Amino acid sequence: MQDLANAFSWLFANIHVPGWIALVILAWKASARFEKFTSGVSTAEKSAKASEEIINKVANNHLPHIEQAVNDLSGHVQELKTELVSELKGVRSDLLQYALRKD
Repeated sequence: MQDLANAFSWLFANIHVPGWIALVILAWKASARFEKFTSGVSTAEKSAKASEEIINKVANNHLPHIEQAVNDLSGHVQELKTELVSELKGVRSDLLQYALRKD
């Protein structure tokens, strides 16, 4: 019985050792997760900065060129419309002459 009491007294005297080990392991795992979180935030910040640079480049460099191209295209479409209308008037005139022709 004395041995059992000695075992329990030793266990209660040294119970803090596994507790400290468990606490160190939990702190280590928490630091690993915190480091992973901070690296993810850093990656997101880099990605946001790169996206902002691309958006600024498109807004400042490419959109004026696109606007100019659309304006040029609009002019070409107007010219094509004018030519097409004149061609259709000519075809209509030819069809009318063909219909009125007496064989």
